[in-house]
Amino acid sequence: HATMDAKRLVSIDTYDGFRLDINKQLSPFMAVVHSFWLGTSMLPDGRNKTYTFLTQVADEAGLCMARVDLERQSVDGRIHRALLGGLVTSKVQIGVSAEGQTDQLLGE
Repeated sequence: HATMDAKRLVSIDTYDGFRLDINKQLSPFMAVVHSFWLGTSMLPDGRNKTYTFLTQVADEAGLCMARVDLERQSVDGRIHRALLGGLVTSKVQIGVSAEGQTDQLLGE
């Protein structure tokens, strides 16, 4: 994932087809995003459309983020939390899908 995140930072945000991202700040600590792509050839698994829902809750001590992809029938999530007054940061990442072959739980 690190190379994909780095690639997003240095590449130009280009795409084909139709793309619509709706962002809404629900509170100072919570935001949601609805993302639609139609007629694209840029998805890595060969699909030409997708819808994802992302929500994020963040404060001074950390963040919780979840993404639901209905096309892939998957849920991904991350929790980053400062512990012991900020001396230690714990990170948990989870990914589950209907087929279950790429499910993962990572902790740091």
